[in-house]
Amino acid sequence: RINRLRGMAEGQEGISVQSLGGRGEEKEENDYDLIVEKQRMKAAIHYAVGRICEDVSMDTDVNISKDVMAAITEMTTQQCTTFATDLELFAKHARRTIVNVDDVKLCCRRSRTLLNYISKEIEKLKKDKGQVEKRNKQATSNKETPVIMEDD
Repeated sequence: RINRLRGMAEGQEGISVQSLGGRGEEKEENDYDLIVEKQRMKAAIHYAVGRICEDVSMDTDVNISKDVMAAITEMTTQQCTTFATDLELFAKHARRTIVNVDDVKLCCRRSRTLLNYISKEIEKLKKDKGQVEKRNKQATSNKETPVIMEDD
């Protein structure tokens, strides 16, 4: 099993083959799970990139090579990793354990287009949430309260 783990770890960032030896069984299991999860995420991103490339290829009559798709997948994976790390650090800096909307906006600050898009989506969500809360409040206030009559 450790050979399978070592084989999977080759080429993975942040995990060296030498660091895997000499650890307890529990640590090896955690490393294995981490590698499997990273591979699943990368496969999902690769699948999505492939679908998008197919759509673009059909719309523009331009063929996109598998090497280009692999490069886009790698770049997207790295960017997602960077975003996730930044979001975590922003929340920690604010002494929070939960990432919130302000962290996402801060993460998008370098791309004005992305920041505008995210801001519009956040406003839509707030508006929708306000409408749902308003409907729930009205539904609660419209309910008749039962009257209990006692016999004398």
